Amino acid sequence: MITRDMEAGTELWIWRGLAVRLPVDWEMLQYSLNIESGRCGFADRYGFRFELTWRRVEGAPDFDRMLSDYLAKLTEEGMQDGHRIHNAGHEGLKGVMDGETITRFGCFATEASCLVELVFPWPNARDKVLEAGVLKSFSETTADNTGCHRWRAFGLDVKVPSSLSLGACKVEPAHVEWQFMDRRGRVALRFSRRGMVDEWLHQSVRGWLEREVKLSDRPPARWQHERVGRHAVDRVEGRSAARGWLRRSPSLRSEAWICPEDGRLYNWIAEARPGLPERPLVCCGGE
Repeated sequence: MITRDMEAGTELWIWRGLAVRLPVDWEMLQYSLNIESGRCGFADRYGFRFELTWRRVEGAPDFDRMLSDYLAKLTEEGMQDGHRIHNAGHEGLKGVMDGETITRFGCFATEASCLVELVFPWPNARDKVLEAGVLKSFSETTADNTGCHRWRAFGLDVKVPSSLSLGACKVEPAHVEWQFMDRRGRVALRFSRRGMVDEWLHQSVRGWLEREVKLSDRPPARWQHERVGRHAVDRVEGRSAARGWLRRSPSLRSEAWICPEDGRLYNWIAEARPGLPERPLVCCGGE
Protein backbone atom coordinates (compact mmCIF):
# COMPACT_ATOMS: atom_id res chain seq x y z
CA MET A 1 0.00 0.00 0.00
CA ILE A 2 1.21 3.51 -0.86
CA THR A 3 0.75 6.15 1.83
CA ARG A 4 1.84 9.76 1.47
CA ASP A 5 1.72 13.01 3.34
CA MET A 6 -0.20 15.14 0.85
CA GLU A 7 1.13 18.34 2.39
CA ALA A 8 4.54 17.53 0.94
CA GLY A 9 5.92 15.67 -2.02
CA THR A 10 3.22 16.94 -4.36
CA GLU A 11 3.11 19.07 -7.47
CA LEU A 12 0.40 21.49 -8.57
CA TRP A 13 -1.09 20.96 -12.05
CA ILE A 14 -3.50 23.43 -13.67
CA TRP A 15 -5.08 22.60 -17.03
CA ARG A 16 -7.98 24.48 -18.69
CA GLY A 17 -8.93 25.99 -15.31
CA LEU A 18 -8.89 22.71 -13.35
CA ALA A 19 -6.27 22.42 -10.61
CA VAL A 20 -5.10 19.39 -8.65
CA ARG A 21 -2.10 18.37 -6.53
CA LEU A 22 -0.53 15.00 -7.29
CA PRO A 23 2.51 13.08 -6.06
CA VAL A 24 5.67 14.39 -7.69
CA ASP A 25 6.37 11.09 -9.44
CA TRP A 26 3.03 11.16 -11.30
CA GLU A 27 3.65 12.66 -14.73
CA MET A 28 1.10 13.80 -17.30
CA LEU A 29 1.41 11.42 -20.26
CA GLN A 30 -1.87 12.20 -22.00
CA TYR A 31 -3.60 15.53 -22.45
CA SER A 32 -6.31 17.15 -24.53
CA LEU A 33 -6.44 20.59 -26.15
CA ASN A 34 -10.23 20.39 -26.52
CA ILE A 35 -11.76 22.78 -24.03
CA GLU A 36 -15.27 21.33 -24.47
CA SER A 37 -14.47 17.69 -23.72
CA GLY A 38 -11.18 16.00 -22.92
CA ARG A 39 -8.93 14.22 -20.48
CA CYS A 40 -5.51 14.30 -18.87
CA GLY A 41 -3.88 11.04 -17.83
CA PHE A 42 -1.12 10.73 -15.23
CA ALA A 43 1.20 7.79 -14.60
CA ASP A 44 4.20 6.78 -12.55
CA ARG A 45 6.80 4.24 -13.62
CA TYR A 46 4.43 1.38 -12.82
CA GLY A 47 1.43 2.51 -14.85
CA PHE A 48 -1.49 4.95 -14.96
CA ARG A 49 -2.50 6.35 -11.58
CA PHE A 50 -4.97 9.17 -12.20
CA GLU A 51 -7.25 10.52 -14.89
CA LEU A 52 -9.00 13.88 -15.01
CA THR A 53 -11.81 14.26 -17.55
CA TRP A 54 -14.16 17.13 -18.34
CA ARG A 55 -17.23 17.72 -20.46
CA ARG A 56 -19.07 20.99 -20.96
CA VAL A 57 -22.71 20.79 -19.88
CA GLU A 58 -25.60 23.24 -19.66
CA GLY A 59 -25.78 23.18 -15.87
CA ALA A 60 -25.16 21.18 -12.72
CA PRO A 61 -26.48 17.63 -13.07
CA ASP A 62 -28.56 15.58 -10.66
CA PHE A 63 -25.58 13.73 -9.18
CA ASP A 64 -27.60 11.06 -7.39
CA ARG A 65 -29.38 10.02 -10.56
CA MET A 66 -26.23 10.44 -12.67
CA LEU A 67 -24.20 8.12 -10.42
CA SER A 68 -26.95 5.51 -10.40
CA ASP A 69 -27.14 5.57 -14.21
CA TYR A 70 -23.33 5.49 -14.47
CA LEU A 71 -23.14 2.51 -12.12
CA ALA A 72 -25.64 0.62 -14.27
CA LYS A 73 -23.74 1.48 -17.45
CA LEU A 74 -20.38 0.35 -16.05
CA THR A 75 -21.95 -2.87 -14.75
CA GLU A 76 -23.24 -3.61 -18.26
CA GLU A 77 -19.72 -3.01 -19.58
CA GLY A 78 -18.29 -5.65 -17.25
CA MET A 79 -17.52 -3.89 -13.98
CA GLN A 80 -17.75 -6.26 -11.01
CA ASP A 81 -18.66 -5.49 -7.39
CA GLY A 82 -19.75 -1.98 -8.36
CA HIS A 83 -21.14 0.22 -5.59
CA ARG A 84 -21.42 3.82 -4.42
CA ILE A 85 -18.70 5.33 -2.22
CA HIS A 86 -17.73 8.71 -0.80
CA ASN A 87 -14.43 10.25 0.29
CA ALA A 88 -13.32 13.76 1.27
CA GLY A 89 -16.76 15.18 0.55
CA HIS A 90 -16.96 13.66 -2.95
CA GLU A 91 -19.47 11.07 -4.15
CA GLY A 92 -18.27 8.32 -6.42
CA LEU A 93 -18.20 4.70 -7.51
CA LYS A 94 -15.93 1.74 -6.85
CA GLY A 95 -15.62 -1.46 -8.86
CA VAL A 96 -13.30 -3.95 -10.50
CA MET A 97 -12.57 -3.81 -14.22
CA ASP A 98 -10.27 -6.36 -15.87
CA GLY A 99 -9.04 -7.44 -12.46
CA GLU A 100 -8.13 -3.91 -11.31
CA THR A 101 -9.89 -1.84 -8.65
CA ILE A 102 -10.98 1.59 -9.93
CA THR A 103 -12.57 4.46 -8.01
CA ARG A 104 -14.33 7.34 -9.74
CA PHE A 105 -15.56 10.65 -8.35
CA GLY A 106 -17.60 13.39 -9.99
CA CYS A 107 -18.04 17.09 -9.42
CA PHE A 108 -19.32 20.16 -11.24
CA ALA A 109 -16.96 23.03 -12.15
CA THR A 110 -19.21 26.07 -11.96
CA GLU A 111 -17.06 28.67 -13.71
CA ALA A 112 -16.37 26.44 -16.72
CA SER A 113 -19.81 24.72 -16.55
CA CYS A 114 -18.07 21.37 -16.82
CA LEU A 115 -18.84 17.95 -15.46
CA VAL A 116 -15.53 16.69 -14.07
CA GLU A 117 -14.56 13.11 -13.28
CA LEU A 118 -11.54 12.09 -11.20
CA VAL A 119 -10.53 8.47 -11.79
CA PHE A 120 -8.07 6.39 -9.74
CA PRO A 121 -6.86 2.99 -11.03
CA TRP A 122 -5.44 0.97 -8.13
CA PRO A 123 -3.01 -1.72 -9.34
CA ASN A 124 -2.62 -2.81 -5.71
CA ALA A 125 -4.82 -1.96 -2.74
CA ARG A 126 -6.87 1.23 -2.72
CA ASP A 127 -5.16 3.99 -0.73
CA LYS A 128 -7.96 6.07 0.80
CA VAL A 129 -5.54 8.57 2.35
CA LEU A 130 -3.84 9.33 -0.94
CA GLU A 131 -7.19 9.41 -2.70
CA ALA A 132 -8.60 11.87 -0.15
CA GLY A 133 -5.56 14.12 -0.46
CA VAL A 134 -5.98 14.40 -4.22
CA LEU A 135 -9.73 14.98 -3.94
CA LYS A 136 -9.28 17.72 -1.33
CA SER A 137 -6.69 19.44 -3.51
CA PHE A 138 -8.94 19.60 -6.57
CA SER A 139 -10.31 23.06 -7.34
CA GLU A 140 -11.44 25.26 -10.19
CA THR A 141 -9.34 28.33 -10.97
CA THR A 142 -10.81 31.58 -12.22
CA ALA A 143 -9.47 34.56 -14.11
CA ASP A 144 -7.48 37.07 -12.05
CA ASN A 145 -8.19 40.81 -11.93
CA THR A 146 -6.40 41.27 -15.27
CA GLY A 147 -8.62 38.71 -17.01
CA CYS A 148 -5.87 36.09 -17.22
CA HIS A 149 -6.07 32.36 -16.49
CA ARG A 150 -3.23 30.34 -15.01
CA TRP A 151 -1.86 27.17 -16.61
CA ARG A 152 0.75 25.01 -14.88
CA ALA A 153 2.19 21.79 -16.32
CA PHE A 154 5.40 20.28 -17.70
CA GLY A 155 7.52 22.82 -15.80
CA LEU A 156 5.71 25.84 -17.28
CA ASP A 157 3.72 28.23 -15.09
CA VAL A 158 1.97 30.89 -17.15
CA LYS A 159 -0.83 33.46 -17.17
CA VAL A 160 -2.84 33.79 -20.36
CA PRO A 161 -5.56 36.28 -21.39
CA SER A 162 -9.01 34.70 -21.40
CA SER A 163 -9.42 35.51 -25.10
CA LEU A 164 -6.70 32.99 -26.06
CA SER A 165 -6.89 29.22 -26.24
CA LEU A 166 -4.20 26.55 -26.17
CA GLY A 167 -3.71 25.48 -29.77
CA ALA A 168 -0.50 23.46 -29.64
CA CYS A 169 1.53 21.67 -26.98
CA LYS A 170 4.93 20.14 -27.64
CA VAL A 171 6.42 17.92 -24.96
CA GLU A 172 9.79 16.46 -25.89
CA PRO A 173 12.92 15.59 -23.91
CA ALA A 174 14.47 18.89 -22.77
CA HIS A 175 11.92 20.95 -24.72
CA VAL A 176 8.38 22.01 -23.79
CA GLU A 177 6.47 24.59 -25.82
CA TRP A 178 2.91 25.94 -25.67
CA GLN A 179 1.22 28.07 -28.32
CA PHE A 180 -1.90 30.03 -27.47
CA MET A 181 -4.10 31.17 -30.35
CA ASP A 182 -6.42 34.10 -30.88
CA ARG A 183 -9.96 33.76 -32.25
CA ARG A 184 -8.61 33.80 -35.82
CA GLY A 185 -6.37 30.85 -35.12
CA ARG A 186 -3.13 32.85 -35.17
CA VAL A 187 -0.37 32.26 -32.64
CA ALA A 188 -0.55 35.17 -30.22
CA LEU A 189 1.47 33.91 -27.26
CA ARG A 190 4.20 31.30 -27.05
CA PHE A 191 5.99 29.85 -24.03
CA SER A 192 8.95 27.49 -23.96
CA ARG A 193 11.26 25.74 -21.52
CA ARG A 194 14.47 24.17 -22.78
CA GLY A 195 16.89 21.94 -20.94
CA MET A 196 20.43 20.65 -21.51
CA VAL A 197 21.47 24.25 -22.15
CA ASP A 198 25.20 23.56 -21.87
CA GLU A 199 24.92 21.10 -24.76
CA TRP A 200 23.47 23.46 -27.38
CA LEU A 201 23.56 27.11 -26.28
CA HIS A 202 26.89 28.40 -27.59
CA GLN A 203 26.04 32.12 -27.44
CA SER A 204 24.51 34.63 -25.06
CA VAL A 205 20.82 34.49 -24.13
CA ARG A 206 20.34 37.76 -26.03
CA GLY A 207 22.00 36.27 -29.09
CA TRP A 208 19.65 33.30 -28.95
CA LEU A 209 16.64 35.57 -28.48
CA GLU A 210 17.62 37.71 -31.48
CA ARG A 211 17.39 34.64 -33.69
CA GLU A 212 14.24 33.34 -32.04
CA VAL A 213 11.98 36.38 -32.35
CA LYS A 214 12.98 37.50 -35.89
CA LEU A 215 12.33 41.20 -35.35
CA SER A 216 12.20 43.87 -38.01
CA ASP A 217 14.84 46.59 -37.91
CA ARG A 218 12.23 49.27 -38.71
CA PRO A 219 11.80 50.71 -36.20
CA PRO A 220 14.81 49.42 -34.27
CA ALA A 221 13.98 47.02 -31.46
CA ARG A 222 14.42 48.15 -27.87
CA TRP A 223 16.54 45.83 -25.73
CA GLN A 224 16.88 45.65 -21.96
CA HIS A 225 18.97 43.51 -19.65
CA GLU A 226 17.84 43.47 -16.03
CA ARG A 227 18.02 41.47 -12.84
CA VAL A 228 14.78 39.97 -11.55
CA GLY A 229 15.67 38.39 -8.25
CA ARG A 230 18.48 35.94 -9.05
CA HIS A 231 17.58 35.89 -12.75
CA ALA A 232 19.35 37.81 -15.53
CA VAL A 233 16.54 38.59 -17.98
CA ASP A 234 16.93 39.78 -21.56
CA ARG A 235 13.88 41.64 -22.83
CA VAL A 236 13.00 43.04 -26.25
CA GLU A 237 10.15 45.09 -27.71
CA GLY A 238 9.70 45.77 -31.40
CA ARG A 239 7.92 44.56 -34.51
CA SER A 240 8.13 41.18 -36.17
CA ALA A 241 9.61 40.73 -39.61
CA ALA A 242 7.20 42.00 -42.28
CA ARG A 243 4.42 39.62 -43.33
CA GLY A 244 3.63 41.32 -46.61
CA TRP A 245 3.65 44.79 -48.15
CA LEU A 246 -0.08 45.28 -47.54
CA ARG A 247 0.00 44.18 -43.90
CA ARG A 248 1.56 46.04 -41.02
CA SER A 249 3.83 43.78 -39.01
CA PRO A 250 2.56 43.17 -35.47
CA SER A 251 4.34 44.49 -32.42
CA LEU A 252 6.06 41.89 -30.25
CA ARG A 253 7.38 41.55 -26.73
CA SER A 254 9.63 38.79 -25.49
CA GLU A 255 11.84 37.75 -22.59
CA ALA A 256 14.38 34.99 -22.08
CA TRP A 257 16.52 33.87 -19.16
CA ILE A 258 18.28 30.87 -17.68
CA CYS A 259 16.91 29.90 -14.29
CA PRO A 260 19.80 29.47 -11.80
CA GLU A 261 17.78 26.89 -9.88
CA ASP A 262 17.13 24.33 -12.62
CA GLY A 263 19.53 25.55 -15.35
CA ARG A 264 16.81 25.67 -18.04
CA LEU A 265 16.18 28.40 -20.59
CA TYR A 266 12.74 30.03 -20.29
CA ASN A 267 11.19 32.20 -22.99
CA TRP A 268 7.92 33.85 -23.88
CA ILE A 269 6.96 35.71 -27.05
CA ALA A 270 3.76 37.70 -27.39
CA GLU A 271 1.93 40.26 -29.38
CA ALA A 272 1.85 43.48 -27.37
CA ARG A 273 -1.81 43.17 -26.44
CA PRO A 274 -3.73 44.82 -23.61
CA GLY A 275 -4.25 42.65 -20.55
CA LEU A 276 -1.01 40.69 -20.80
CA PRO A 277 0.78 40.58 -17.43
CA GLU A 278 4.18 42.22 -17.20
CA ARG A 279 5.71 38.76 -16.80
CA PRO A 280 3.32 36.04 -17.94
CA LEU A 281 5.85 33.24 -17.34
CA VAL A 282 7.56 32.34 -14.07
CA CYS A 283 9.99 29.53 -13.26
CA CYS A 284 11.14 28.71 -9.71
CA GLY A 285 8.95 29.65 -6.76
CA GLY A 286 5.80 29.93 -8.84
CA GLU A 287 3.45 28.17 -6.46
